[in-house]
Amino acid sequence: ARWRDAAPSPRAQRVLSAAGGALREAAWAWQTHAYVVWPPAARLLAQERIHSPVDVYVSCFAEEKRIAALVADPPVAEQWNPYADGDVVHSSLETTPLASFA
Repeated sequence: ARWRDAAPSPRAQRVLSAAGGALREAAWAWQTHAYVVWPPAARLLAQERIHSPVDVYVSCFAEEKRIAALVADPPVAEQWNPYADGDVVHSSLETTPLASFA
């Protein structure tokens, strides 16, 4: 993840404080694979058409400060085989510039 340098939003700060240092706010996160989505963020995300890999989609919203992306540090989940023969295009393997996903 690329960590956010600016101060977190008040809502993110409350969660970060309660987590006791186990979470950090990210400005961009890639190869994400385990999510906890609060209802307000879920409603916001559901209003948009998903047109990119989920990690890019969520990171665009975090970069624009439309949602807070709080990341466990150290990670609490790991993908077993992220590059298996699935039908999902992985953003780390995508040859299209990421700007085209936004």
